[in-house]
Amino acid sequence: MFPTTFTNLFEQESEMKKSLRVARNGLIILLLSPALALGAVFLFPQIILSVAGSLMKTEGIDWNKIHVLDPKIIWRLRPNLGPFVFSGTLPDGSPLDFRLTTNAMGFRGKPIRPRGPQLRILAIGDSTTFGLGVDDDKTWPAVLESLLQNKGIDAEVINAGVSGYSAFQGLRLLKEHGEKLRPDIVIATFGHTEVERSGPSDIERQAVLGSRLRLLLSIFRDPWQEKTQSLRMSPEEFREAMMALRHECTTINAKLILVAWPNRQECDCTKNPAPGPDCPPADPTYYLLVKEIASTLGVPVLDVLPVMKEQDNIYFDTVHFTEKGNGIVAQHLLATLEALDLLVR
Repeated sequence: MFPTTFTNLFEQESEMKKSLRVARNGLIILLLSPALALGAVFLFPQIILSVAGSLMKTEGIDWNKIHVLDPKIIWRLRPNLGPFVFSGTLPDGSPLDFRLTTNAMGFRGKPIRPRGPQLRILAIGDSTTFGLGVDDDKTWPAVLESLLQNKGIDAEVINAGVSGYSAFQGLRLLKEHGEKLRPDIVIATFGHTEVERSGPSDIERQAVLGSRLRLLLSIFRDPWQEKTQSLRMSPEEFREAMMALRHECTTINAKLILVAWPNRQECDCTKNPAPGPDCPPADPTYYLLVKEIASTLGVPVLDVLPVMKEQDNIYFDTVHFTEKGNGIVAQHLLATLEALDLLVR
C-alpha cells in the first residue's frame, strides 16, 4: 500500500490555524447559548468535521476528490461521481490516470440492481478491491461479474472496496449495508493498510469522529497524544475484526471468502525468499495472518501468491495490480466459487 498518513482537511498550516480561530470564535459565541450550542453539535456535525476531521493522504494524490468523511466509517467514497479521470502521481513518480464512476450508494461502478433472483456478490476491501489504477470495467470485481455472466449466470458483483480501508472499516461497512444488500457471497480483501503507523488507530479515531461531544472538544484540544503513531489495527484487533466479519456474514446468510494478497516483494522473492540485494525484506503485511485466520475460522481463502508468482506484468507498484493482474484474480475467484459449488443461488 502507498505510504499514507492522516492529515487535516486544511493542509496548509496557516489555513488550518485561521479555520481553527474562526471555529473557536464561533463556538464560543454559540456556547453562550446552550440551546444554540447543542443544536450546532447535533444538527451540523459536518461543520465540526470540516475542522476536526481527517482523511487519508498520499503524496501526489488528492483523495479528497473521491473521499468524504463519514463518522461511522471514518471516510467513504463520494456517491454519484463521474465518469471522470482520477489522476495523480505515484510515489515513484509514475502518473496515475484511470476512469472512475460511483453509484448512488457510493460504491464503484454502475448502479446496483433491485434485489431479485440474481446471484449477488459483495466485494469489500482496500484499494486492491477498489481497483486503484485501472478503469471501472477492469477491476477484478467487474471482470468477475463479466466472467459469471459469460457462463450464463445471472450474477451481480458489487465493488464496495475503498482505497485505504482497513478491516475495521470493512466490518462497519458490512454492518451498515449487509442486511439491505443481502449478498449471497462476501469476498473480503484486507491486510495492507492495517500495518501503517500514521497517527491514532482506526478504533481511536472513529471513537472521536462518531461522538459529537468529542468532536466539539477536539476543536479546543487534541483528542490524541501528540505524535501518536499507532498501528491502524494491531494483529489482535485485525483478528477480532475478521471474526466479527464472519459472524456478520452468518447473520445475513452470506458465505464469506477471504483473499490473501501479497505485496510485490513477497511475490517476486518466492524463488529466493532470503533477503538480499535483489530481494529486500518485504514490508510487513497481514498476508500470512489472513491465511492463519481463514484456517482457524474454517473460511475459504484465495491465496494470490501461488497464482501470481510465475506471472509477469501484474503489479504496477508495490501492491496494486495491472489490468492483467486483476483479470487473473477474477479468473481464480471464479474457479474458487465453482469448486465451492456457490454459483447456484
